Amino acid sequence: MQTADEFATRAWTAMGDLYRRPDVSQLCVGLQETYSVDVPLLLFLLHAEQNRMGVVTDDFTKFLANAHAWREDAVKPLRTIRHSMKGRYAEQDEIDLRDAVKALELKAEQIHVSRLARSFMAHAKPMAASGMSAAYLHNCRVPADACETALAVLNATADDPHFQDHDEGPNGYA
Repeated sequence: MQTADEFATRAWTAMGDLYRRPDVSQLCVGLQETYSVDVPLLLFLLHAEQNRMGVVTDDFTKFLANAHAWREDAVKPLRTIRHSMKGRYAEQDEIDLRDAVKALELKAEQIHVSRLARSFMAHAKPMAASGMSAAYLHNCRVPADACETALAVLNATADDPHFQDHDEGPNGYA
């Protein structure tokens, strides 16, 4: 089995490749804005499922709590600052500052994925079908039909042979 660092690196690349797909990024932004879905967490869980890995229910609950703490303490404050600046400041130095905040937010999300990998890999087991991404969306109170649609889009895109050719461009989560 791969190490947490190896899993984090592979997950980060796959997540960025998946998110850059227009249908996926729009879907993820909608889930984030409507249901407060942690997009990196959702895409991480999807990546784990694509690799046939999962954790048992008790470990999954602890895993989600750990993920929530970092998101609330590090990622969300940076996102809030970036969103509040959007469209309000037009001077180049102000735009540069917003871009710097966006880069910090992206770095916080990358650290988030590393933290997720360390926590996850400590309890991960081979599983044919774990259902973790569906369980997470259910936990976020995403209605069953919206959950089914979201997972169908994400899985179809991730299974697309053209998607499998990962390019190494920068990630850009919502």
